[in-house]
Amino acid sequence: MNQSSDMRNEIESCIQKFIIEEFQKYPRDFIKEEDTRAVLFTRLKDCLKENRRKIQPEKLPLYQNEIEFDMDLVKCEYSYENYQGKICNAFDIAILHKEENVWIGKDNWEKYHHPKSRKAQMYWNQPVRFGLEIKSVWHNWEADKRISGVKSDSKKLQDYLKSNYCSQNFKDENGYPFQFEGAALLFASHEIYHECFLESRVEVDKNCFPYCITPTKIYRIQ
Repeated sequence: MNQSSDMRNEIESCIQKFIIEEFQKYPRDFIKEEDTRAVLFTRLKDCLKENRRKIQPEKLPLYQNEIEFDMDLVKCEYSYENYQGKICNAFDIAILHKEENVWIGKDNWEKYHHPKSRKAQMYWNQPVRFGLEIKSVWHNWEADKRISGVKSDSKKLQDYLKSNYCSQNFKDENGYPFQFEGAALLFASHEIYHECFLESRVEVDKNCFPYCITPTKIYRIQ
């Protein structure tokens, strides 16, 4: 089993534990999506605290005189830049690539990154390995709208697969395109059901499926 599979299993186990032991036990504690994101973010940081990403400034233009350092992988509101130099919507929770060999590379950097934003790239716009989007629905208030919203979040995650990091333009040292997996999660404080719901468990994978989590069930949204 490779490092990515190990980390995926850790992330899915952490999410499942949060759902069962915290959200489904005390669903009224999570009134807004910020409540849910804050707690899940903290749990993921603790779960993955031994995993850090080494930053090698000598590989980056403008930072070649900086010292090497390492960075925690789990980030909130982590945005990314597409091939046109546009900053795209941030992930609610992003987990960066751990592997040192997964890097944009100097040639790709200079070709695809907008000159005005290169100075920030040591900290922002690192390749994201896993992404999570989070929404909440209180009682059944605007449930259809929230379901539609988490479907849009799923598409947003899928769109990252089309970004420059996950395209053929960017590859690791072995020649493989960067990988990305995710899930869009809708947390419902009360029981709701929709004809598009299929009972399931949360899986963080390349399909980036949307899910609805209620006080007693987990559904994948079709």
